[in-house]
Formats: sequence, structure tokens, C-alpha cells
Amino acid sequence: MRLRDLTLEELEDLEQELHENGEQSNFGYYAKLINVYEEMYKRIIPLVRKDRAMYFHSLQYTKKLLVSYLVKYGTYLKMNQIKDDKIAVASLKKALSYEKNIPIAYYRLGFLAYKQGEYSQAVRYFQGALNYHKLGDHPSFSINQQQEFHAHMYLANSALYVASSTYEAMEDIPYSSAAAPEFSTFTII
Repeated sequence: MRLRDLTLEELEDLEQELHENGEQSNFGYYAKLINVYEEMYKRIIPLVRKDRAMYFHSLQYTKKLLVSYLVKYGTYLKMNQIKDDKIAVASLKKALSYEKNIPIAYYRLGFLAYKQGEYSQAVRYFQGALNYHKLGDHPSFSINQQQEFHAHMYLANSALYVASSTYEAMEDIPYSSAAAPEFSTFTII
């Protein structure tokens, strides 16, 4: 039976069953649980529109669970014991689509981009990790002091790589002194 065919109560029962039995299997436990939370979240949204006072807390709680599993276990969605970088990227991005200020998600995306040699993306992600870390909105998703240090180091290294690559690319551009742009000189006071 498909998840969308289940009632909210049946989804809650499935969630409980997965918690009780799921981790024992090696295949797809986290993916199944995330799918259940996503379906629950979709189902609660219309209920909040009808009766905000009654369902808003449930929506927030479900979103917190969903985002938490996406961030913590996103690399293990295929197999419980085997990490997959592509799935991790998709999972972290999905978490950010639900909640944008998750420093640890940006931090992990930064490392994954750096690992793939995508330095301009790494710059963006590490900067996001540091910016959202300063806000301190979500202590459970914050980065620790060592991660903050590494974010600064990898941010600087990524930015230097981007700058170096840009400079090298500029050396290959043919231009004559007559075609070169004129720069005016000014004095800084």
C-alpha cells in the first residue's frame, strides 16, 4: 500500500512499527521513515489551515523530526550502514527546503562540495554555515567550535582556489593595451 493511501493514524502506526523493527533490517530504514514523516507533514498542512491552534504544534514537531532525520541520516538512505555522498547532498538540500537556517547542513554540504572540487559551491555553503551559526536559532543543528574553525579554513581555501582559477583564466584572455579598460586613479583619504 502506498503512503498517500494511508490515513494519518495509519501513518503514525507505521512510524511506530518502523521504530520498533526497522533498524534491524539493513535496507532503507531511514528512507522509509523519512518518507513517512514527509507524508505526515503534507497531511498536517491542510489541517493547520483549518484549525491552527489544534494542529500547528503537530506540524512543527513533524517538521522537526523530518529535518532531523534528513540531516542526521541522509547519507544512509539506501543502506543503513553504507554512506552515499550523492544521496547525502540531496537529503541535506531537502532539509534546507523545510528549514533554511541549519548550520550543520550547510557545513556538510560545504565539505561534500569541496570533496568534489566544486569550490565556488563550497564557499557558498561554508559561508551559510558560519552565518546561520552566528544566529544560533537551532542549537540542535549548530556547529561546534572545531567545525566552526574548519568552516573558516575551508572557506578561505575554497575562496583562494576560486580566485586563483579566475586569475589563471584571465591570463588566457588576449588583449592589447589599447583595448584594455582604462582605470582612473583616485586617492583614498
